[in-house]
Amino acid sequence: MLLTIFFHILSGFLASGDCKGNIHTWKPSESGWVVNLHSLGGHKESVEDLQWSPNEVNVLASCSVDRSLVNILYFI
Repeated sequence: MLLTIFFHILSGFLASGDCKGNIHTWKPSESGWVVNLHSLGGHKESVEDLQWSPNEVNVLASCSVDRSLVNILYFI
């Protein structure tokens, strides 16, 4: 189940978090949105919030019910 989603205005990418602690990145295409098949981990429980860096297109922060905060370098 999808719990949170955040759009990055500079890159056009989306990031979504789910109840299993996974983070997925999505990129736009001509036919819609394409999800990266490799999810980003780091959480043991549901992802509650995501935030792209306003200045760096490859930095994403996430927090979870497990009380962890993860900064992810996602190279686009």
